[in-house]
Formats: sequence, C-alpha cells, structure tokens
Amino acid sequence: VNTSTVDGSESSSKSTEAAIMLSYANLVYFVNNYVSLTAGLFLSPFGIYSERMHPEWINKLPDSPLGLGHSEQLFPEKELGIQLRGGLPIRKMRMNYSLYISNGPSLITTGIDAGKLSYEDLTDNNNNKAIGGRLGILPLSNSSLETGFSIQRAKVGTTNTPYSRVDALLWAADVSYKNSFSFIKGTLDIKGQYSSRKLDKVYYYAEPELTLHVPAVDVNLNDSTYRFNNTSSAYFIMVAYRPVMSEKFLKNIEFIFRYDEVKTPCYALWNSDKSRWSAGLTYWLESRSALKLAFTSSES
Repeated sequence: VNTSTVDGSESSSKSTEAAIMLSYANLVYFVNNYVSLTAGLFLSPFGIYSERMHPEWINKLPDSPLGLGHSEQLFPEKELGIQLRGGLPIRKMRMNYSLYISNGPSLITTGIDAGKLSYEDLTDNNNNKAIGGRLGILPLSNSSLETGFSIQRAKVGTTNTPYSRVDALLWAADVSYKNSFSFIKGTLDIKGQYSSRKLDKVYYYAEPELTLHVPAVDVNLNDSTYRFNNTSSAYFIMVAYRPVMSEKFLKNIEFIFRYDEVKTPCYALWNSDKSRWSAGLTYWLESRSALKLAFTSSES
C-alpha cells in the first residue's frame, strides 16, 4: 500500500493506493470423479502453455515462447471467472474438457498500442463476458499422446464507446507427447501449440505521419484515424530429452530445443514479427527446483 500526503496553507489532501501482486488464487469444488468447479483467478486453459508449462518450476527454459509470456503478450495467461472441468473415459481413450466464463481481455484504443488486447486489468470494462473452453483427446491407452483444441470469444471494447461492439475470436491447437524409451535410456517430451486471434477491423486514432505506410483506403485524414486487419498468430514446438535411465548425475539433466514464432498485423504501429530458436540445459535438483542455462538466437 502506497500512501502520499500533500499539505498546503489552506488545504491538505491524502490519497491511498493499493496494488495486489497476485498470480492466481481460486477455490475448487470436486462435484464427482468427472466434474470440478473452479472460481476465482485461475491459469487459462487456452492451449497447454499457460496452464501446464508457464509456472517457473515447470517451464524447462528460462523464458516463455513468443506471444505467450508477460512481455508482448498476445494470448491469455489467466482468467478471472468460473470454470467447469473434468475428464471422461471413452473406451480405451480418455477425454478432458474445460469450459469457462471470465471477464476476458480489454481492447487498447489509444497510443501506438491501439488494437492490442490487455489481459492484466482484473476489472471488467463492459457487461460482456468471455466464453471459452478446451477439449483434449488422449487416444493411446498409456496416455502418452494428447491433442487439444481451444477457443475463446468476447466483446472487448469498453461500454459506451465507439468500440463497445468490437469482437475478438481466439483459438488454439496443441499437441503433447511424452514417453520413455529404453533404446535412448530416457524420456522424450514433445510439446507444441499454434494460437491465433482475430479482432474486428475498426478505426484507431494516430498521428498522420505515423500512418504513411498504411494503404490509403484504410486512412481517414479527416479525423486522423486508421485501421488494419487485426489478426495475430504465434506458435512453438519444443523437444526435450532426459536420460532418466542413466547414472545418477546425468539422469537429472534435461536437454531442450524450442523454436517459436509470432506474427502481428503488418500495418499496426506495434507490428513486430519475430522468430527464434533456443537450446538449453536444465539440471533438476528435485521436481520443483532446477538450474537452467539456455542460448537463444532470434530474427525479426
């Protein structure tokens, strides 16, 4: 809590501000073996990264894939709302699901970031709620392989503004494979995710000199506004190998390779297409503690 006081000869004022640094906090009620109910601030089940790979004691590399981390975030990391989730057996296969209603993201409409989505504000900017979910299928009897599809849709503009009807559609496809093989004396872990989002094409204010690269048909000089096809995408593929069947020291080392790429709207003022690859070594002290070393090369 930060408190500041200003005193003058004729008046004085005192203001108090509070900031809560909370990653996530929620309550879970287990209805039965196949259904649970979550309420509060929870990691987003959009794709597999945020919920299953994002926490630092789980992430095998020191940073996040492009578009999914705290900086230049394009897709949700957490949700404030309620969630139904669970799993069901389907003969020799298994299925898991998650359905949620949350405050959702809010649209940034001013500055060079106009057209981006903000996922950080816990207060809802409109009366609309985001509706989303993920469906996962584990087709193999040993559950080593999982494929999933996620979707989220919401109105993201602030109520009583020209952007109140702006719609955002997000979807993702993911795959995860983890299995042990005696011929390599270890475990192979492969994970990947492709994410996409599309927002309605609307006008945003910008200084005319900043929009010289934008096609003339999308620039309105009368009110200094411009528009663009607001579509972004990001994907990553990660392969990790850990020789768990080797000697004591070696079996605690994991070798990781990851390639990730992000594409943003080409005429947005915040356009920044990037691709990179990372190679790393992680030494696991125990299941929740690790020493990480990585080398990254990027292009933009």
